[in-house]
Amino acid sequence: MAYVKPFASVAGLALVGLALAQTASIASTAPSAKTAWTRQNSKGVDLLFRALERSRKIRVEAIVVRQVGRDQQMQLKMQQAYGGAMRMTILSPLSQQGIVSFDDGKEWHTYLPDENRLLIQPSPRAKLPSAELRQRLAAQNYVFDVDEARAIAGRETLEIKAKPKFPGMPERCFFVDAKTLFLLRTDVDSKTTMDTRKVEYPARMNADDLAVKPLREVREMRMEGPKSMNVRDLQKELGFTISIPKNIPLGFMIVDTQLTGRDHKMAAIRMTDGLATMTVYQSDEEEREDRRKGPGAVGFTRSGVKMQAMGDLPIEMLRRILEAFLKGLQAQAGSPEAVNALNRAMESGVRIILVAP
Repeated sequence: MAYVKPFASVAGLALVGLALAQTASIASTAPSAKTAWTRQNSKGVDLLFRALERSRKIRVEAIVVRQVGRDQQMQLKMQQAYGGAMRMTILSPLSQQGIVSFDDGKEWHTYLPDENRLLIQPSPRAKLPSAELRQRLAAQNYVFDVDEARAIAGRETLEIKAKPKFPGMPERCFFVDAKTLFLLRTDVDSKTTMDTRKVEYPARMNADDLAVKPLREVREMRMEGPKSMNVRDLQKELGFTISIPKNIPLGFMIVDTQLTGRDHKMAAIRMTDGLATMTVYQSDEEEREDRRKGPGAVGFTRSGVKMQAMGDLPIEMLRRILEAFLKGLQAQAGSPEAVNALNRAMESGVRIILVAP
């Protein structure tokens, strides 16, 4: 059975977990830490990625609110043990209250109490690109600045602002605890995507204490995760030409190519510019309509191959990257007429599919 996200709430838990895991904390006790970092505005990228690299060095318990759709929010209780094991419990909305997720970096367990079902699949954190690569890309694609900011959840904060070098890309702001550097809030183009309402740093918290332990016998369902493989093997597995453009716009780089899908297999091309992430899915034209709904993607079908670009980017930026993949596909087919037809289709607009990133 393939890697799936059975409910939007499970996808939301994964997104929150990844966000918090990628930008967490460093212990710091020097009272002048905030002033020192403020003087070193040019070192913003170092500050941010030192926090990422040392994210497993902190015990934390927090109440966070995450934007999971255009008009949807999810409130969660987040608990992390030393070493990075993380537990998420949905507090609201009421329809998803009580769903619990636990990720120790190897396996991701999600308990659905209404169904008394435990989903077990490989941790998505295991396939994150290295901090070194992300920092190098972020330094190439953004200009960083650090300044003092207002208190969040009763904690003094620093604001790490990442201004994009490519027009049209969103500005990203990371608000971190001035003492521990734990991520408290994220803004994208001045819109808050994650906010902390309460945070504590307990002296003791163990991974075993955070593991999902239902009070009654549950139905376990084990699912496979995406399988990393090279493009040649992907094409053999799927039976169609996979597009990999020579140049990807907006400073993005491919960090993994995977085989994914449950009932219908597809290629997943994972990319990042250091801060933003996105995926281009490629499948044959017979694939049924994607059932995932919400903002965050563009997609259409050309030459018998269906493509969708999904990620935490504006629609127009997703479209630019998807165009590069589509043009690459036509170029690989060696048909100038097809390229011209594709260009005409681009000029007239593309069909937009709203799906959850």
